[in-house]
Amino acid sequence: MRRRVACGLAAVTAVVCAVTGPVAADDPGALEVLPAQGNVYVLAAAGGNTTVQIGSEGPLVVDTQPPALSDKVIESVGRLSPRPIRHIVLTSGDDQQAGGAAKLSKAGRYIRVIDTIDPRGLDIRASIIAHLNVLNRMTADNVSADAWPTDTYFTPEWSIFSNGEAVQFLHVESAHSDGDTIVFFRRSDVISTGAIFDDAATRRGIVNLYERAVRCGALEESDVAE
Repeated sequence: MRRRVACGLAAVTAVVCAVTGPVAADDPGALEVLPAQGNVYVLAAAGGNTTVQIGSEGPLVVDTQPPALSDKVIESVGRLSPRPIRHIVLTSGDDQQAGGAAKLSKAGRYIRVIDTIDPRGLDIRASIIAHLNVLNRMTADNVSADAWPTDTYFTPEWSIFSNGEAVQFLHVESAHSDGDTIVFFRRSDVISTGAIFDDAATRRGIVNLYERAVRCGALEESDVAE
């Protein structure tokens, strides 16, 4: 098997991609903490990657690992930052990407500055961000409401500001699922792809993704790697 690693597709951009492999052959539940670039780290496991951005506002976590690894993810994030998890981003709704969302969210903290008539104002868990189609699939599959995204987007691109940098979300249609999100940490120059490069059926969308990455400034046209 091949290790899941943070792999550079371009000279200035590190891409955290889902490439399967053994992190610790004697412990398939182990997590290895690896620096990616800038304020971004990777929690590498045999089944997939979790991306962690750290900073003064609190960690932003991309993909949660399955529920069985939630405690280890929380422990590993705690070693990177003393602050509670603030945001969780799901690149899709699969168990590998979203299975631990409920537990990680409860372990985190996010105070919303919104009108008190919005019921989310009473929810101080870490926010869970995903494309609207992820929420639609979770509700249709009767997934526990504790794991549902609290913040969704439905446009081709969306962004937030976290820990001193813009974090951009790119929706990739008809890829691994209909709700896939590519996460681009602009200042750190890191892209987290989730499971999108795992599925051979999604390869036809890579050219379109590359063109959009060039347009939003993630890559230069000359930054091509085979």
